[in-house]
Amino acid sequence: MREIVIKVVDAIKRSTSRIINHPLLAMPPSQPRFIAAWGIVSVVLYWIFSPITRAASGTWEDLRNVGLILVGWVGVPLLYWRTLSANHSAEAALRATENSSEQIRVAVKGQVSDRFSKAADLLGKEGLATRMAGVYALEQIAKEAPDEYYVPVMRTLCAFVRDRANKDKDGKPLFRPVMLDYQDDDNDHQWSLFLDEAAFFHLPSDLAAIFEVIHRRDLEKENALKEKMAGEMICSLARADMIKLDLNLVDFRGLNLHSTDFQGANLSKANLQGANLSEANLLGANFSEANLQDVDLTEASGLTLYQLLQAKNVDWTRVPEDIQKKKAAHDAAHAETNAGLAP
Repeated sequence: MREIVIKVVDAIKRSTSRIINHPLLAMPPSQPRFIAAWGIVSVVLYWIFSPITRAASGTWEDLRNVGLILVGWVGVPLLYWRTLSANHSAEAALRATENSSEQIRVAVKGQVSDRFSKAADLLGKEGLATRMAGVYALEQIAKEAPDEYYVPVMRTLCAFVRDRANKDKDGKPLFRPVMLDYQDDDNDHQWSLFLDEAAFFHLPSDLAAIFEVIHRRDLEKENALKEKMAGEMICSLARADMIKLDLNLVDFRGLNLHSTDFQGANLSKANLQGANLSEANLLGANFSEANLQDVDLTEASGLTLYQLLQAKNVDWTRVPEDIQKKKAAHDAAHAETNAGLAP
């Protein structure tokens, strides 16, 4: 009897390997394929156990052993089928979840794109409150989707400033200064400008709102984006008309202000750190207590030593060569004067 059992076990191992690796069971489980696999199992069982049952002694113990073997034999393909079914169900659920997530992502992306278009459209409306709502809506979009919309939002807002600064509702310039006289002495250039009764023009509320957004931007993230964009400026106010505007306390850090017209503008206490003001028109601009650290003022027109001395911080500031020489002479004279006053 022991030899019979050993033969049965060996037959089970060989047949199990053939059945498990059968192409029918490698496919996703379904009722027809399972029935076909069951038929294969039945044929194999009959082929294996026909000689075994004929050779058996017919005792109750032999029949019980054969029955146990049959139960285990039938359970193997059934367990394998249930495992396959569970795996395929899990894979189907995972694919459904991935498809659902992708659909949600596409829907959200479409909603943000639609919101961006509508918010940008509000900037062109006539009502001041409507334009301000558009400004803050764009800021919110930049916060929610910075990877896709931070740069477009900032460029849209800066484009609005360039287009609307120092203009009335009809798009006409608010003011143009007229130079009356110019005198040059050993110490500095002195400019005389014709300025009307209003000392400065206050920023319109929509432009002031944009400068608030510019002030609140995350410079670390913006600098990281600039590195990815090969140093390309994100927010540019180049060639904007800022003539005689009141820009007190405005945050211009890191902005491109190349060729911007600041004639007669009030830049007192403004933060211009790291900004590019090359070729900007600074005629008569007020830099009292302004932060000019690491600012590029090369080839800026209208710049005077007096303006530079008004500033609070001029560390690493790049200025035209003639201004640099005058500042060096001024600093030397100032140091000599202090030395003479020392006890």
